[in-house]
Amino acid sequence: MPKLPNVYCFGMGNTYLGSWQSTLVVLGLLSAASSAEAFQLGNRWSTTATNGGGLTQGDATTVTWGFVPDGTTIAGTAAAGEDPTETSSLLSALDTTFGGPTTAGDLTTAAWFSQFDSAYSRWGEVSGLTMAYSPTDDGVTMGASPFSGILGIRADMRIGGRSVDGSTGANTLAYNYLPNNGDHVQDTDNILGGTYSLTGIGSTRLRNVITHEAGHGLGFRHLESNNSNQLLEPFISTAFLGPQLDDILGIQRHYGDALEKSGGNDTVATATVLGSVASGMVLSVGTLGDSAVVANSATDFISIDGTTDTDLFAFTVGSQGFVSLTLDPRGATYNEGPQDGIQAPLITDQLSNLKIELIGTDGFTVLATASGSAAGITETVTSQGVSGAGTYYARVMEEAGADDDVQLYGLTVGFEAVPEPSSALLALLASAGLVFRRTRPSC
Repeated sequence: MPKLPNVYCFGMGNTYLGSWQSTLVVLGLLSAASSAEAFQLGNRWSTTATNGGGLTQGDATTVTWGFVPDGTTIAGTAAAGEDPTETSSLLSALDTTFGGPTTAGDLTTAAWFSQFDSAYSRWGEVSGLTMAYSPTDDGVTMGASPFSGILGIRADMRIGGRSVDGSTGANTLAYNYLPNNGDHVQDTDNILGGTYSLTGIGSTRLRNVITHEAGHGLGFRHLESNNSNQLLEPFISTAFLGPQLDDILGIQRHYGDALEKSGGNDTVATATVLGSVASGMVLSVGTLGDSAVVANSATDFISIDGTTDTDLFAFTVGSQGFVSLTLDPRGATYNEGPQDGIQAPLITDQLSNLKIELIGTDGFTVLATASGSAAGITETVTSQGVSGAGTYYARVMEEAGADDDVQLYGLTVGFEAVPEPSSALLALLASAGLVFRRTRPSC
């Protein structure tokens, strides 16, 4: 049962719908030269109900999501006679299986709502996305010809469901469209057929199906890896929960890291405030990213998402002394490639070469720079003297000539104070003839 080129299906077992489409994906990726497509990226959202148009790679973005009413038309996705137009019955299937809302008309009070809310929100926790639930939908057709999201009318990414191919054997669990269409269709056969639960393995299965489909709606094609431990692979896994390292790299390439929200941290005026660093102590950010397997609670992933991205961090010291900065590229190595295509090792701590600068309290003067090491090698500013108390800045960016790609990193700021001499010490030095004072000449 073939699908249109912007539809991606999630399967259970050894077969899945849309298998012919993998050929299109392979050809598209093999003809492209950019390493930025390592994460099997499709289009990202270029216009949303909240942000309007003109959105480009790396821009923080607000995307709304919500459910269509039962009875909403789901457009056919293939030639006449195949996968015909039907109507959504997702809400009734969910209510039948898990119980309906405890407050009439308020889907957020249903026990199953948290599965969808957590799945969509998780993408926002690890990226510059803000995933906002929209409780309203006017019931216009969903599917191949999308209707744009309108605030207060309908969401950008709309969720419905219909019977597709049963719930036994190798079968489709759901399918989704790429942006600027985020429509997500669940196979209600699996919801009614006992594939899912709200606890245990069944809950993990449901959450991963929803999160996987949302990933397509945010701009991912299928990938395959040697460890089968990435969310956007074409078959379901319950060995993990939520986006994994490859998925996080891809979502940050498309929408930046979480620090890009609310105006980002690209300038001194909008720098991320790390706080005060006491003498002998350190401040650290970007502590995660060295494992291909990611816990569902992990959030401290930061990155430079390409040549146009710059990250600034503000920190305060209480006296003169010595500042040290350490910039650690983060990542893991695993095989990755397009669905049914050729896999190759992806070394994700060497995707791009970064540099770091220490900037003075004026927000302009560069006091020290660490650059020149190869991609994947730590850059360090060691014991750079600062003349007094105040707020200083660390600026991270791609090295000139580096690959236009996303690179996870960690930043550590250290400080060692050099205290001013005390009045008692000055008096002692003076008595020993070691402190000299310049006096005015006699008239």
